[in-house]
Amino acid sequence: MIRCIACTVFTLIGLVGCSQSPVTCVIGQGGGSGGWFAKYTLRPSQPGGACSRKTGEGLGIRKYFPDGQKPLVVVRTDTLGAIALATPDPDPTHSPNSTGNLTQDAPDANNLCTIPTLTKAEQNVGGSDIAYEWSDVKFVVRANVPGTQMSATLRYTEGGCTAEYKAVGMQPNADCFQVDSQGAPVLDAMGNQIPDDTRCGPGSFPQTNVNPDFAVNCDAVLFKCVLTSDPPALKPGVQ
Repeated sequence: MIRCIACTVFTLIGLVGCSQSPVTCVIGQGGGSGGWFAKYTLRPSQPGGACSRKTGEGLGIRKYFPDGQKPLVVVRTDTLGAIALATPDPDPTHSPNSTGNLTQDAPDANNLCTIPTLTKAEQNVGGSDIAYEWSDVKFVVRANVPGTQMSATLRYTEGGCTAEYKAVGMQPNADCFQVDSQGAPVLDAMGNQIPDDTRCGPGSFPQTNVNPDFAVNCDAVLFKCVLTSDPPALKPGVQ
């Protein structure tokens, strides 16, 4: 039997500003709008084509506790999740999920819990495979960042080519386009959404629940709140 234990991230709000690390490698968990968002940056000297056009997407991340085993972390991207729901892959060896064992019981001296490699997540679409291979996955685990910032290397395959990215992610997955008093998007003269950095701060409307200690801004292409640097990305003066 596998048990899933949810991480209630914002119940720790009273600990914001405290630098003491949690005892165990907690991982911020969630999917969909309550989950993670990762921004992808293409590494230098990568091939052109479909594989080199990823900019970022939502992630669903779960930590499981298989009986008699080390904890298991599962990552599913929005891309493969949508494909699996729409057109399930008939190949039983393919899975939309990447999985890896969390061998550490507690964060290291740098407040990191690391998973060196995860299994390949893969789905076949129209005779061509789309695949994600994650490695060097690092979760920041400290009292005011309870497993809710991460970085990783991603090898992404699509259209017969494979490209490598740096991935930097945070929980929650928060939109940051301008909205009116009713919560409807405000559009410019060309009918495009308008980025709004204030949506990534405390007291925003609608509330995005971004940790007030995080150093974030609104990505003008993705319209998502993203970290301004590699993790741990914290505001000046935050310990």
